[in-house]
Amino acid sequence: MKNLTVAIMAMAILSSCASFKRQADWSKGQKIAEVSWQALNVIDSVQTIKIAKNPDEFYERNFLYGRHPSVGRVVALKAGSAILHPIITHYLPEDWRKYWLGVTIGLGAGCVVNNIIVMGF
Repeated sequence: MKNLTVAIMAMAILSSCASFKRQADWSKGQKIAEVSWQALNVIDSVQTIKIAKNPDEFYERNFLYGRHPSVGRVVALKAGSAILHPIITHYLPEDWRKYWLGVTIGLGAGCVVNNIIVMGF
């Protein structure tokens, strides 16, 4: 299952990053921000999978997953977000992108840091 998870996440990230060729109107900073968000998404994915595999020890606080999600649900939702995030970013008006990227990076970083502090990973 671990190899499948890694493969799905890698495909999602590569497909979103490959779309940069079509996104010529993105600034270099926006591309870096998107890759940063993708990295946070992968880290949070690994943490959330650990939560899913240890339901007696941890629970998920994101209502989209439910308190005790399956690993398959985590992988599906995280892969979906890895694909949708750059699409949403692309179709937002230029002056909204920086806010979208800033807010989503902030939320992602907050989740990752919270998991590190609260759960020790």
